[in-house]
Amino acid sequence: MRATGLIIFLTLLNAFLPYGMRMFLERVITEAHYGYAVLGILGFAVYLVFKTMVDIRWYRLLDELGGCCITDLSVELERALAETSGLQIDAEDPGRIKHTLYADVQDVFRVIGHHIPLLLGSLAVILASLVLAAFYDVKLMLFIFTALILGTVISLLGKRMIVTKAGNTNRKLKEHHKLCDQYVDAISLVQTNPVLPYFVYKTKTSIADFILSSQKEDGVQVFWTEAVSHYNTLFNLALSTLLALPAAGASIVNLVFFITLSGIIMSEGEKSQLLIPQILRAQVSFENVDRLRRLPCRQGTETLGQIKDIAFEDVRFSYRKEGEAVLHDLSCRLHAGESIRLAGGNGSGKSTFIKLLTGVYEAQEGRILVNGKSISAYSRESLNEQILYINQDEILLNESVRDYLKNISGPAFDGKKAEEALRWTALDQEDIAIENNGLSLSGGQRKRLLISKLLVRCEKASVIILDEVEAGLDQGMVQKYAELLRGMFAGHSKIVLMVTHQDMDGVLTFDRTFCFGDGVLTEK
Repeated sequence: MRATGLIIFLTLLNAFLPYGMRMFLERVITEAHYGYAVLGILGFAVYLVFKTMVDIRWYRLLDELGGCCITDLSVELERALAETSGLQIDAEDPGRIKHTLYADVQDVFRVIGHHIPLLLGSLAVILASLVLAAFYDVKLMLFIFTALILGTVISLLGKRMIVTKAGNTNRKLKEHHKLCDQYVDAISLVQTNPVLPYFVYKTKTSIADFILSSQKEDGVQVFWTEAVSHYNTLFNLALSTLLALPAAGASIVNLVFFITLSGIIMSEGEKSQLLIPQILRAQVSFENVDRLRRLPCRQGTETLGQIKDIAFEDVRFSYRKEGEAVLHDLSCRLHAGESIRLAGGNGSGKSTFIKLLTGVYEAQEGRILVNGKSISAYSRESLNEQILYINQDEILLNESVRDYLKNISGPAFDGKKAEEALRWTALDQEDIAIENNGLSLSGGQRKRLLISKLLVRCEKASVIILDEVEAGLDQGMVQKYAELLRGMFAGHSKIVLMVTHQDMDGVLTFDRTFCFGDGVLTEK
């Protein structure tokens, strides 16, 4: 509503300039007094300053509205990506997703928060100015309107020709760049074979083609730029001539009024010509953003309490629709109080099993039941709270270790428990900053921070999945970690699954062992 009101107000302000000038000049001619003329000019100076302040407010409002747009849209896309299936993410190019989250969202912001309001404002000013012109002289209004349409056609045609020629020049430049790369890659060949004349000829030809294309582009650009400029000059001359003719009254007031009015109309018309192509070019960004917005949600809305049992029933999963199954005919049941070791080589299916268990991927065949209901029925928030997955290679948030634990814990964060966890893992001695998604930490710091995460969140979670967290820990920390896990095993209230090294077998005793190989699960 504020934007609409400001558009109307700015339209009236722009229309007031020629109308106010007309009234002022008529009064000056009637009064024939210098003092009145000076006061009128000062009044217009105040008006122009005021209009400038309103314009500033207008652009700030556009930024404010655009900020709301870009925030809501970015959050919506982040939610859509977080809540869709892992297969949907895999189907998207990561670079394309990043481009959409940043560049495409920016383009949508510019169009919705800037280009469209400015275009509507320009069209409103043009319409109001034409109405004002028609009030005084319909024929002159039609002349100005016809000139605007013809000028727009000339300008758009010129821009199209310039863009075409510029594209040809860019292609020639890229061809020369490719030739330069080819030469650098072939320097050893040039030094040991008589092929230098070949490259010299290619270089001369490539540069000549580029220069010729640049000359054509410059010629077209100068021609159409001058054509638009000369057209505007001829229009102003024709309009001035018409207004100077006795048939038009040869009025200085009419001359100033219509010249000012036509200047406003032409200026807003040029602005519209720039905005419309930018809006049209952003169509691809709108399509990319809309594609991510419409990603199907993998989870339902039901709240999940403590997990008592999980059942895999004849589950089959493949990362490609027509591809070979990574897991097939997988059936097993997990119960509260069990400790389960996951064994198998790289690519055997352990990670896929975990991703199915955490709800990241959906089974293409069969069912995964949690407490007797399909895992897809529960909300993502519930699964995140009840299933705690800690992977030795997981991305860490770029925060201090304390802020990391706060953010990774969600609403259930307990500051006191976090401090106890940091003391337990000896990370409380300094305020360590995480950078580069955890790459700034040493291997030992990283593993102790993951164990701190386990300590902070394990009480709420009813399923705990640990993926080689102990790898790289010093012997003393391994012993403390093992004691912690033995306490969890003895609690008989949680399902604990571990991907672990062989050397943990002598430290921990598991209730069951799942062995993965060739897409099949067998139990020891």
